[in-house]
Amino acid sequence: MAKFVRVGYGHDGRGVNKATGEGYVYLVNDNVRTKAIIQPVATHYISQKKFVTTGQVLHAYKTTSAKGQETEQDSPKKIEQALTRADLGINPTEKFKGKEYMQELTRGGNVSAYKQANPSAEFYEKSEKALETYDSYSKQFIDKGENK
Repeated sequence: MAKFVRVGYGHDGRGVNKATGEGYVYLVNDNVRTKAIIQPVATHYISQKKFVTTGQVLHAYKTTSAKGQETEQDSPKKIEQALTRADLGINPTEKFKGKEYMQELTRGGNVSAYKQANPSAEFYEKSEKALETYDSYSKQFIDKGENK
């Protein structure tokens, strides 16, 4: 199963009218709950370049529910998927390196997944750096898998 979530950007979900529930819509896995912090890929409204940002889930609806269907239809833009740390296989034992490190890995993983689905997408330089962090992290697992 999956969910549609309305997200406000930043750790506190700012940038939207929280009272009306307006926000940016993303597709996430079924484990994401309201108030969760995710790292979705967003589009700059002028340059149309992509970047990875932090967002707080304001509302979450199952895709099969009436509210979920309404959310999908009301979204003015194509709904993109936002992957979580668990979706990307990022090991939670890395927490000792800090919350910012985990967020950077998740950001990089979302850039990687987005680039695979949309090879011609253009990202800002800071998002490319997050991708480098994710690539160096995931390399240790990929190398081990290939050597077995």
